[in-house]
Amino acid sequence: MCKEMNIEIPIVKNKRISTKIDSCTNQYIFKTKREKLRVLVFYSTLDTLCQGLNSRFQQDTLDLISSVGMLVNLSDEIEKSNYELLSKYFNASTDELIAEVKILKAHKDTPRGTNSASVYHWLDWLCQFSRSTIYKQFYHCLKMFSIIPVTSCTCERTFSKLTIVKNKLRNTIGQERLNALLFLFVEQELTNNVDINDVIDEFKHLTQSDRRLVL
Repeated sequence: MCKEMNIEIPIVKNKRISTKIDSCTNQYIFKTKREKLRVLVFYSTLDTLCQGLNSRFQQDTLDLISSVGMLVNLSDEIEKSNYELLSKYFNASTDELIAEVKILKAHKDTPRGTNSASVYHWLDWLCQFSRSTIYKQFYHCLKMFSIIPVTSCTCERTFSKLTIVKNKLRNTIGQERLNALLFLFVEQELTNNVDINDVIDEFKHLTQSDRRLVL
């Protein structure tokens, strides 16, 4: 970036090396500024991120992810403890889930894989031909796992937008209208794709009793 912006790259200022009695250096000297930034800034930032990930994803969460991975892959290594963990988090029946997995292993066209896309492939496959009603516990576990938020960023963004929507001029706003306005404000990617002409046409064909749109 310094070369692109025509900025002179600063020179590394070496400090005085402290030596022991045997004249062996005990301090590392950076030869370039790039090397200094990589060690003092880049590596330290990576350590901070890794520590944050380790504290966020506790052992119970890792066990749950591992159990779901073996479940979608219909692995033979899945044990009774994994089924009990899934039943605990997703409120499913352990015996019914074990029976459904045994039946699914006999199918030849079932999706396989352990990546995140495999869960959605399974959900699409179960929705076909009303398979979700046959394998209820299996479908329930995957559906609940797919809606678990990875981080709390969505909740934090909602609270930050709440102060913008409900300001001093809207202090007496009702809960139902507040939820509707927050939904439109948070899901801006969806609302921006709405065609206003389609909304007007739909409103035009409604009866007078149905023309009061819920905001």
